Amino acid sequence: MFAGYNKKPGNIDDLVLKLTSGNDVERWRAIEELGAIGAPALHAMLVALFVAEENEVSWIGRAFHEMGDLGLKYLREALKHPGMEARRAAISALMEFGSDGAGAVSDLARALEDVDPEVRWRAARALGRIGAAARAALSSLEKAIYDRDGRLADEARKAIGRINPTV
Repeated sequence: MFAGYNKKPGNIDDLVLKLTSGNDVERWRAIEELGAIGAPALHAMLVALFVAEENEVSWIGRAFHEMGDLGLKYLREALKHPGMEARRAAISALMEFGSDGAGAVSDLARALEDVDPEVRWRAARALGRIGAAARAALSSLEKAIYDRDGRLADEARKAIGRINPTV
């Protein structure tokens, strides 16, 4: 359980737990409330992100997105985490930003060279979701096409097509 957890409505830890509740209405309300709380909720959200099940990460990512630049900043920092599971989760959460994640393009381009193949694949996918705003990562994606990991190479091709559809 998260530190300081109690059942009071509006409690940050309670709201973070609601992101993993399985009830979509409850999740959306929690996202809105956490977005309104802002900075004080970020640490608890980051902890939740790092321990979340894969199907819960997108909900937590939406809550980070609701916080705008502040949420983006926290996820960019999380990409530097030494644990590969944490980096994977951070990238998955960044995917929820779509084109609003343009501020993370350089970080995601660096993640294309991560030691973990799953981190590299997710980084390519996130760049593709950012779309045209990820143009600065095209050269990194072009290198990734030649990666020995076929999954990464395929995702890099798709991302290039989304970023620069004329290619």
